Order: sequence, then C-alpha cells, then structure tokens
Amino acid sequence: TRVLELEDIMHDLVIVEDATGAMEIALGTTFIVETDGKKKKFSLVGSNEANPLEGKISNESPIGLAFLGAKPGDKVEFQAPSGTISYRILEIH
Repeated sequence: TRVLELEDIMHDLVIVEDATGAMEIALGTTFIVETDGKKKKFSLVGSNEANPLEGKISNESPIGLAFLGAKPGDKVEFQAPSGTISYRILEIH
C-alpha cells in the first residue's frame, strides 16, 4: 500500500526551485509578514512539505491561497476558525 502511495506522489511530482528575486508570493518563496506588531517568516510549499510549526504553509491551505500572488506592502486577510486574520507583506525572499 505504501509503495502505491509513493508511486502516486511521484506521478504528480513537480520540482520547484527556490524563488529568488521574486516580486510576488508563489510556490517556493519565503516571505516576512507583520500581524499585530509581530513579524513572522513563512515559506509557501507544497502540501507534502507543509509544517506550520516551522512556518512552512501549504499552497492549498486557506492561508496559503490568501498569500498567493501578494506583493510587498499588500494586506492579506483570511478566515480562520477564530475569525479574520490580517497580515501585511513586508519582504519576499
């Protein structure tokens, strides 16, 4: 069963290089945001690499979808179970 699962993952595999010099958030970018006066660092990754505790968010998650295409200076909002959360994009690496 595990072999079939891995074969399925490999079939849909897309290699994404780290994005450098990016002007907007896309898969593979690392970026810094500000919320409630605190800075946070995130990386937008595929769902198999996601680890929110390490700041790696999936491009398929609600927060990841909200960040896609955002540029420095943009305000991004998304609905969380606790309510609307707002971020301001500070930098993209």
